[in-house]
Amino acid sequence: MGSSPIKVAILIESNNMKKKIIIVGLIILFVLGGVVAANQKVDKVGIKLKQYNDLPYALCAASGTKPLNQHIIINGVRYRLGLSECPIITTGASFANLDLTNGKLTPDGTFATVWSLFGVPSTFPIKQTDGSWVNMTPVHRNFKNTITPGGGSSNQWSFPCVVEPRTLTATDGTKFRVAICKGPMMENINNKPIKFGTRTWTEAPKGIPNPIVAQILSNS
Repeated sequence: MGSSPIKVAILIESNNMKKKIIIVGLIILFVLGGVVAANQKVDKVGIKLKQYNDLPYALCAASGTKPLNQHIIINGVRYRLGLSECPIITTGASFANLDLTNGKLTPDGTFATVWSLFGVPSTFPIKQTDGSWVNMTPVHRNFKNTITPGGGSSNQWSFPCVVEPRTLTATDGTKFRVAICKGPMMENINNKPIKFGTRTWTEAPKGIPNPIVAQILSNS
């Protein structure tokens, strides 16, 4: 007996999600191949990848960053810290770096905080340059770091975030919450510096200052 169109559609969607999870994991491993306080020093940070399911987290892949006059030292390198406003995702797979989260499900042990993790939702709220939030499929684009204001970048992967009490509404009526995350600027997800002039990858809309990036292309 043949399957119904609905069952077939569900099966296809399930397979697509599995493929997305595998692809994200491979990208992380390929790129990585080789609560944060001001002036904190973190040594011996490598990569210990951990997948969670249905753990609330902040997804900063399409966010920008506001620089702070605070710094953190990671593996002997001093980075400026920045704040990013990121939507909170509550379902699906997410990926953490245990070298930074130490295996904790949240930074302070309560759900007043979350980690900024990688995830694979097909759509999520993305802040636009006009301040509105659009629930959309992220668009991958290349970004070249520059020394001009707003031309830098940051890394928030597996850094701590504080959950905002307010509830926001996207342009399509989707209600969601955000977290404010604090992480290093001009650092790649492999915990190494990114130089100005480096070509990187981001999901942040064009014009968003100091976007969250991953370095996956060589300099040119």
